[in-house]
Amino acid sequence: MQTCDIIESWKWGHFCEPPGTREKRDTMPVIYDKLFKILNERGHSSTYWLRQNGFHSATVTKLRKNQTVNSDTIGAICKLLNCQPGDIMEYAEEYAE
Repeated sequence: MQTCDIIESWKWGHFCEPPGTREKRDTMPVIYDKLFKILNERGHSSTYWLRQNGFHSATVTKLRKNQTVNSDTIGAICKLLNCQPGDIMEYAEEYAE
């Protein structure tokens, strides 16, 4: 059994989770393939465009890996692309728990 450092756990927002739990939790049943398709169709390098518009590289990585991003991020992308959330992401039941 692994001991947990409470301070470190609190700082990183997870509390004594078993190995692999965080990665599983961070992957949502939502995929962002539509976002990258839109950017490609508009002639943008997705990583470059997202970084140029103020998105942190960690956020870009999360989007590429279909991991959890907050609704503010989705809202900001939709505002920049003048679209709705359903235009850039979709529910993928095969990823649902």
